[in-house]
Amino acid sequence: ADKIKQAYQFHAEPTRPIAGIQHNFDNNAALIRAKALLRYGEALNARREILRLADRMQSDLLRQRQLTYWLHKNGFHFEAIYILGKARDWNDIDVRFPTPYNRQVAAASQRTGTDATWIYAIMRQESSMNRFAKSNAKAKGLMQLIPSTARRMANDTGLSLSGGGIYYADINTILGAEYLAQMFARYGNIALASAAYNAGPGRVDRWQLRDMDDMPIWVEKIPFNETRRYVKRILEYQHVYAKHLGKKIPTVTERLNGRYQAVDAARRVPVISTESAW
Repeated sequence: ADKIKQAYQFHAEPTRPIAGIQHNFDNNAALIRAKALLRYGEALNARREILRLADRMQSDLLRQRQLTYWLHKNGFHFEAIYILGKARDWNDIDVRFPTPYNRQVAAASQRTGTDATWIYAIMRQESSMNRFAKSNAKAKGLMQLIPSTARRMANDTGLSLSGGGIYYADINTILGAEYLAQMFARYGNIALASAAYNAGPGRVDRWQLRDMDDMPIWVEKIPFNETRRYVKRILEYQHVYAKHLGKKIPTVTERLNGRYQAVDAARRVPVISTESAW
């Protein structure tokens, strides 16, 4: 689209709720159990209830779509995204790219200067909006921070991680946005900063030694498949979130070439710590 100077097109096919089906879901025993389990902090067991129900609908795509709409409206964003992905149903961008935690994202953006579209894109890629997410690498929360990074960012921002704070949406979002801001300050380019968020700045420092005069080629030559896909998705997801938030951001080409300030330095609250962030 950038090469032929065309606007990006979204093939959006939002789900239209069917009142009778939605009412049945409101009274479905498995979904009632899932809501109760989530209230008591049993997110994994709640997910099992939902996915067992979804599995029974695999041959009924209309009901499955209606289920993802219900899940979206009831805050089960991870499960809705997972079910649509498993069905390879890509075009309900409202459900696939939700905007929960808008208060926390706005606060993190205001405090760190980090563009809210970037915060949301990272959050969507990292955890699919699951604040209880924990990876095999022990990354935690919405922004999937590893404990050592979380501690450094908490030190820099004066926030506390006590009592499981890394899982609190308010805290995790600020810490993740602060790390993004620090990576952008280091590299001045959203592709490099996003790659550093995923693979670590040490690796990106080494990867900077080649192809820096052609950033699309640099992205294509990222040695790690995961990080290469990650950077591409962040750039794509940003545009979806810009649409959702009513914002205009530069094209992918412009962002790759550094013609985009992902962080508003004038709005940043100065960090407290004098320790190195990396």
